[in-house]
Amino acid sequence: MLRVITILYVLFFVVACNPCGNEVLVSKESYDGKYRANYFERNCGATTPFTYVVNIQLADETFSGDNFDNWIFSMTGGERPELELSWETDTELYVEYDWSGEITRKEEEWSDVLIKYDFLR
Repeated sequence: MLRVITILYVLFFVVACNPCGNEVLVSKESYDGKYRANYFERNCGATTPFTYVVNIQLADETFSGDNFDNWIFSMTGGERPELELSWETDTELYVEYDWSGEITRKEEEWSDVLIKYDFLR
């Protein structure tokens, strides 16, 4: 009986916990201080490739890489891509990237923020 309880406890712990780690690489706040754009690396363990993500959040919120509604751009596989973030205005974000892997998400707007993309030169 103790063995069954132990196995159930371990299964619950594994399912309930998020195995992914998020490391913020770049963070840029909009000029008016309302938003923050983050470029981060997401690592979900040895059996999955790294994912590189840009999200936007309200500047006064604590960073969370697990809020997928805030993800605007994501790339999977390959080496860490070079990426630059810049705010052109309070509500216009410019994302420049150098990437040859798979782009899995590329939004053109988030809330009232317009997002523009270009390749790094």
